[in-house]
Amino acid sequence: MIILGIDTSTASTSVAISVDGETICEITANHRQTHSEQLMYLVDEVLKISSLTLSEVDCFACVNGPGSFTGLRIGAASVKGMAQFEDKSIIGVSLLEVLAYGAGAFQGLICPIVDAQRDQVYAGFYKWEDGRLESVKKDMVAGIKEATSFALSFALPVAFTGDGIKKLGEMPEHEDGDLTILKAPYRIPKAGMLCYAAWEKAMKKENIYTWEEFEPDYFRKSQAEIQMDKKRDEKNEQV
Repeated sequence: MIILGIDTSTASTSVAISVDGETICEITANHRQTHSEQLMYLVDEVLKISSLTLSEVDCFACVNGPGSFTGLRIGAASVKGMAQFEDKSIIGVSLLEVLAYGAGAFQGLICPIVDAQRDQVYAGFYKWEDGRLESVKKDMVAGIKEATSFALSFALPVAFTGDGIKKLGEMPEHEDGDLTILKAPYRIPKAGMLCYAAWEKAMKKENIYTWEEFEPDYFRKSQAEIQMDKKRDEKNEQV
């Protein structure tokens, strides 16, 4: 199965192609250009390097949240357009799951944390069981202390990853004593990991959507939506 995966959920843009779960080409750009400026260029490049055409791709994979609202919209619109044109399916994968795969075969609890602004983080909790990466709790939006406290409540070694690490401040204490902060290169989501996660889901027939069904999961309302709701409530109170 040939999968083309794209991720625009954070500041970086990543595109990859995998065959039966094995990455054959991946390009990740982590600089100042916008997603809209570089995404389709990177798609063209990975196809050229892989000696493939878009029509030869069996399905598409895309991070469907959480992350930057604008980035998620760009990724979703792009992958939906390609899937519609080629009449192919889309497999949605959580950004937090992609980051957890980036921790490799870490034996313990993997806790990806992504900056959600407004003193909050998106947090996930994963561990390897019987050769598969499994979520031990639904991905959540929480304060950094709440997220880290939950992670450290497990009697397991813990590895933190993701750009939310900058919100940790001082290294938290862990009774188990085995606490790892992944190095910077491993904290950037990579489309190769996205493709592998999507391939695993394809084998289990999970999270597979038509181009019409696929939508990003923002996890919460945007600041603009919150302000609109507040203004509407204030107006209703005045009536």
